[in-house]
Amino acid sequence: MSINNSKKRACVVVLGDFERSPRMKYHTLSLVKSGYDVDVVAYFDTSLSPETHQEHKIHLHPMRDFTSCYRYLPRLLSYFLKAFLQSISLLCTLMIIKKPDFFLLQNPPSIPTLPIVYFVSRLRGTKFIIDWHNYGFTILALSLNPNHLLVRLCRMIEGIFGSRADHNFCVSQAMAKDLKHRWNVEAVVLYDRPTPGFLPLNIGERCEFLEKIAQIYPEFRSDDGEGSKLCQIIEGKCEERSDRPVIIISGTSWTEDEDFNILLGALDEYDGQSDSSLPYLICVITGKGPLKDYYSNIISRRGWHRVSVITPWLSSEDYPKMVASADLGISLHTSSSNLDLPMKIIDMFGCAVPVLAITYDCLNELLSEGYNGLTFRNSKDLLAHFLKLLKSPRHQISSMQDNLRKNRPQFSWDTEWAKKMGPIISSKFD
Repeated sequence: MSINNSKKRACVVVLGDFERSPRMKYHTLSLVKSGYDVDVVAYFDTSLSPETHQEHKIHLHPMRDFTSCYRYLPRLLSYFLKAFLQSISLLCTLMIIKKPDFFLLQNPPSIPTLPIVYFVSRLRGTKFIIDWHNYGFTILALSLNPNHLLVRLCRMIEGIFGSRADHNFCVSQAMAKDLKHRWNVEAVVLYDRPTPGFLPLNIGERCEFLEKIAQIYPEFRSDDGEGSKLCQIIEGKCEERSDRPVIIISGTSWTEDEDFNILLGALDEYDGQSDSSLPYLICVITGKGPLKDYYSNIISRRGWHRVSVITPWLSSEDYPKMVASADLGISLHTSSSNLDLPMKIIDMFGCAVPVLAITYDCLNELLSEGYNGLTFRNSKDLLAHFLKLLKSPRHQISSMQDNLRKNRPQFSWDTEWAKKMGPIISSKFD
């Protein structure tokens, strides 16, 4: 049977907000392109992007939010009640959807998804595939003691059900090696890659987008009222202003695994530099998450003179354009396991934006020092990069941008998915 047979059916399970789980969204769209009808079992807290909303082969099954049932309970009790209620909801949903050829599950979270989806897959006679983005137990250990009961339980569950999956994918070579060593789990590395929406902008497209953004955020608005601070129209053509500010961008889920005090410390020192040739900085920090209000309050108390920070939530159409309008990207992601790679860097590379990233063990699988970005360990290192890169002429930034543009045709999700996922689902499920 051909992989393009329209009777093929898959179920994608995400115990999180679907639109904020880009890798699973990309899986879903790729499965549709391959002739599958796809049931998506997830939370849908964020408005769907047009490509998801308008695709008739994607069938959405929202998970019920039980937060009000355990919000005020002690943490351990609330965790178990949350897992119990999610288990019942997930079990019921997976049992009533049309029988898929396979379940494709995002991990983490591991509890209750791994045991529930495994149980249903065996009950219904379907295949069970895990896509490892990280480890659930290492994320739990960020807020709990590594020897805490829940951390040990999560680690045990990941080992048991990972070894029982019909197939495993993961996001890095380092994770594949660790899965093999830790639990004897064989996983295929399917690297995150940007979708076609993340592309470089030409000067006209950038100018048009920044004029639009300037109507919303005064930090981008020009003093003379003509366009944005970055671009101007001269004789009908868009040109960059000679004194334009530099845009740096960082996407985040505002969680404990990103320490924005490192960026804020570097901006503090940058703002205090006496070198008048350094450009004005506009720092765009996008995303939603639990620590956003905390850091927003800290930022609002800063009295910077040559730095502005905005924290917008951008639509799925505007986010790639905002990334492509930046001069530099910032990644503060420190993996809880030291085995996953930041999706935000992949999006930035897709738009030919070089990245300054906090370093950790497997980052060299994605970032080549001096070729497409630079690494740092602390605020002092990050400041040194700012001072070196941002003075005119910005030859090193231009060189890294050129490298990324040159490699963009090969740096593709569709290519990576077809090479790694396509043959496996074709051979195993025909």
